[in-house]
Amino acid sequence: MSELAVRVGDVIGGEMRYGDAHVTLNTLQALGKKVFFVTNNSTKSRDDYVEKCGCLGFKATKEDILSSAYVLAQYLKQQGFQKVYVMGMGGIVKELQAEGIQSTGTGCVVRCVETVAERLATVMGKPSTKMCNTDILFGKNCGLQTLVVLSGVTTQADLEKWAASDDPEQHALLADYCLTQLDDLLAFLDPKQEQC
Repeated sequence: MSELAVRVGDVIGGEMRYGDAHVTLNTLQALGKKVFFVTNNSTKSRDDYVEKCGCLGFKATKEDILSSAYVLAQYLKQQGFQKVYVMGMGGIVKELQAEGIQSTGTGCVVRCVETVAERLATVMGKPSTKMCNTDILFGKNCGLQTLVVLSGVTTQADLEKWAASDDPEQHALLADYCLTQLDDLLAFLDPKQEQC
């Protein structure tokens, strides 16, 4: 494993970090691993996340942050958009501006626009269904090993229910690994080993 994608919600809660998650991720970086911070929260831009990570002891650059706002801006840029109507958070507006895409004011509700347009909106980010339905499946669909950290919305009871289910879609929600908190990963890291 030379790259690791970490869901921001597993290491940062509001304006605080969970335990010594910063030590764990900084140790992985010191071992030569590339750590990406992934979030579907569009309230902040990548610059905002770099600042927040730094204040909480994480070593992160703008290139280490992958947010739904950034992905949306890249997608719209690839599609040739120059101006859009944003029904979303400030992070989206900042990322669009960084790509030279103008946004008009907000105020409508998505369902109203869907009704008028007679089509469903394409949602990139929140709101979404349970996180394992998106995050773990995202990792598996990308061929990655997955780790669920129980400091977020997923509970041990969820994992037990999915494991006991006869439904293959429920089994697909199970990560390859599970930790109570990200700090627990430190016990498995040996600086002398090439691979973790």
